Amino acid sequence: MEIISEFVFVKNVDASFNFNSSAEIFVEIIDVNDNPPLFIRPEYIFRVDEDIPRGTFLGRVEATDLDTTSQGRLEYFIQGKKLINGSIILDFDLDRETLDQVTLLVTVSDEGQS
Repeated sequence: MEIISEFVFVKNVDASFNFNSSAEIFVEIIDVNDNPPLFIRPEYIFRVDEDIPRGTFLGRVEATDLDTTSQGRLEYFIQGKKLINGSIILDFDLDRETLDQVTLLVTVSDEGQS
């Protein structure tokens, strides 16, 4: 996670006639959306039996984003359908004799504005 820095400046003003004044000035540096989300691994492989029912949890993909706050909040998608917490759930029947492998493209995006 990216660190939000905060600086404190103290300015003393020495006026004539021995009057003094001080002011603390806080400057908070706000994070901008300057980091893309990145998957933890370059590929994910889930091995499953062909007779598992629809709705079965197959596995989870995970990404990180160095941006803070909402700009680092991630959303995962398969073919435009939003995934909950990167969880891959089976939504069709599997038949090993018809298809022995399925390749899915998962995308991740953050909620920030560039």
